[in-house]
Amino acid sequence: MRIAFALCSWGFGHATRSMPLIRRLVKDGHQVDVICSGRPLEFLKKNMSDSVDYVSFPEPPNPFSGSGSNFTLNLAATLPSLVMSVVKERKRFNRYFLKTRPDLVVSDSRYGIDTSKAPSFLISHQLRFMSPAVFKPLNFTELLNRCFRNYRKLIVPDFDKGNISGDLSHNLKLTNKERVEYIGVLSDFCKKPEKEDIDYLISISGPEPTRTDLEKKIFEQIDSLEGNVVVSLGKTGSSSPLVRGNVQVYNYMDKDTRENIMNRAKIVVSRSGYSTIMDLYVLQKKALYIPTPGQTEQEYLARHLKDKGISDFVSQDRLDISENLAAAKRYKGFTKRYDVKKSVDNFMDVIFESK
Repeated sequence: MRIAFALCSWGFGHATRSMPLIRRLVKDGHQVDVICSGRPLEFLKKNMSDSVDYVSFPEPPNPFSGSGSNFTLNLAATLPSLVMSVVKERKRFNRYFLKTRPDLVVSDSRYGIDTSKAPSFLISHQLRFMSPAVFKPLNFTELLNRCFRNYRKLIVPDFDKGNISGDLSHNLKLTNKERVEYIGVLSDFCKKPEKEDIDYLISISGPEPTRTDLEKKIFEQIDSLEGNVVVSLGKTGSSSPLVRGNVQVYNYMDKDTRENIMNRAKIVVSRSGYSTIMDLYVLQKKALYIPTPGQTEQEYLARHLKDKGISDFVSQDRLDISENLAAAKRYKGFTKRYDVKKSVDNFMDVIFESK
């Protein structure tokens, strides 16, 4: 069977979380066309090699780029071009579809990738938006789900019960719940019996200029941390670390290095992007989250996990790394052991039983 598998390219999270699904499809003998662009596309080519075919589609404008403090204004400014780009993407995909005739379509948050001519499925952990003021669900935004009529199922990478995405994809009011399938969390990492000999892993990421602002703030305070510290800058370049006293600094970590270091870390400092949270769930880690400024999804998730007693968070402008980490250690972290293969099996059941 030929399967078109499209990925949002606004960051690496959609690519990394979908890799176990793509690998399973290939393993089961399906021909997979991966539709992606930019750095995530290059990442996939490096990690998936020639086991799949690659199709480059231009990415719609990213409302998460630019200054975090102006995120709402940036979203409003990009919305018209975002809508037009989705329309253009749908036309581009229709041309691709007529040429290649895939038997099935999967889209991880690429809203212009669907068709009425073949079974189509949407993967998303955000079925509605949060109010930026009080972090309450904006139920009316669920109406957007009705625009995605071609998707037979809305596949949520979370649990129905004991969930981690909260009101982003649960307690839905205006969505047909029969269309929603919770398959469990997705991650390309595995829990391994490594000795936890790294006291702090600090992962710096996100759009500019907020990424660089966080990097500066971290290094202004990092000397206050005792023990073994590893910092990932989220840049391209050499994968060899620069050693500075008790601190190792990586510009770039390949997948194996990152998996090893995350397994060895006692606590992780990172953005509260949903794919990162799923990684930490699978690795059973404690965390201190620093949401990307102005991204209400990340701010909501960080607050939601704090309210559940799982992890702590701090806003970027109030970061006191030593004090905040001391508080974060008192939270329980993720403790449940989970095998992502269960989520992959659930995904396969959904897309092939819903045909």
